[in-house]
Amino acid sequence: MNSSNGYPRISVVRGPLFEEVRQELSSWASIVIRVPSDGQDAQLRYTVGPIPSDISGGQEVVLRLEADVRNGGTFYTDSNGRDLIKRVVNYRPSWDLIVTDPVAGNYYPVNAAILIRDSEKQLTVLTDRSLGGTSLREGHIDLMLHRRLVVDDGRGVDEALNEQQFGQGMVTRGTFRLGVHDVNVAASWLRGAALRHYQPLELAFATQIGGRSAWLKSRRGGASGLPNGAQLPPNVALVTLQQLASGAVLLRLGHLFEVDEDPVLSRLANVDLRTLFAKKIKAVTEMTLSGNQARSNVQKLVWRVENEPFSEAPKLRGSPFGRGSFLVELGPMEIRTFEIIFGNDGPSVHLSWGLYAGFGIVLLVGGLIMHAAYSWWRGRHKRLPGYHTLSQQSRAADADDRRVGTEAEMIEVDSRSP
Repeated sequence: MNSSNGYPRISVVRGPLFEEVRQELSSWASIVIRVPSDGQDAQLRYTVGPIPSDISGGQEVVLRLEADVRNGGTFYTDSNGRDLIKRVVNYRPSWDLIVTDPVAGNYYPVNAAILIRDSEKQLTVLTDRSLGGTSLREGHIDLMLHRRLVVDDGRGVDEALNEQQFGQGMVTRGTFRLGVHDVNVAASWLRGAALRHYQPLELAFATQIGGRSAWLKSRRGGASGLPNGAQLPPNVALVTLQQLASGAVLLRLGHLFEVDEDPVLSRLANVDLRTLFAKKIKAVTEMTLSGNQARSNVQKLVWRVENEPFSEAPKLRGSPFGRGSFLVELGPMEIRTFEIIFGNDGPSVHLSWGLYAGFGIVLLVGGLIMHAAYSWWRGRHKRLPGYHTLSQQSRAADADDRRVGTEAEMIEVDSRSP
């Protein structure tokens, strides 16, 4: 990956806001490390590709970070951006591992974070995309950025991993956020920083009308969707806010921390739903995580496992959501889903099957009453003087019309005859 003379080209840019180190490792690989002047966590941006295809067997590009951390072969990776899973080199907790590939066998998926730590400090790397990571040596974190293989690895696909775009190899780009913190406060930094890194703020632009000062005065410096400056607790994140076709709102709230991850932020969190919306809430129903049915209607399957020991650690969960309540309690790593109906703007009622059946009965009874009234009215008019005479005249007129129509058809047929 080095340049033609065997060394990378390095340039340093210093400014009032940050310092930046730019490394050009080759014509197809570069790294930019940016350190803010306020001492916050560093940012690393990489660009790799297209990897040359003339390299024998191909090439795998791995970024290695080193720190003075005595992790003893233990590292942690996230599970879908939520809880952290402990990894130990050449070890599996549920079976005796026979090591046949000491490198590839210790790579794990990294979706949001990978970290190493000892009794004093922690090195954390936050990612903006999924990739493979490991810690094969003391104080090391390895992340595979890209690879291009020209030989089949014999894993069943029956082709080499040689992906291309427009006839050339693929180019990959990404951004890491690096942080070194005291082990006692690292978790509180990780959860908030990972959320901001994976879901950054979106920039919006508008056309400037008039002078700059006039335009700034006509625009608000900030806005919030929460009424009266309300905020979510620091250990709770908004997972989903979606308007449904019925006019209701689907809301998901998630606890950011694990059990015992932080002495304060790992505790139960409480959220009053009434503080999150300016509109008056009429009804709240807790739903399943998928949002397709009420949680109270769920009947989970209970599986019986034979000849296999199974145990599950007790979980700290929030209190059940009561009917007519607006207070939500979240346990560590818990996500809860709610359907919210507002007072004036939302639908007035939820039509259940019972209401549908009631409306059907009302319509049926009304139809029977109208039919009976019409039958009574017709029977009464039949007894009036002249009713039968008018009816007979009407039926005679109809018969004359049908006869005249038949004669007209016959005349038309005769006119077409030779």
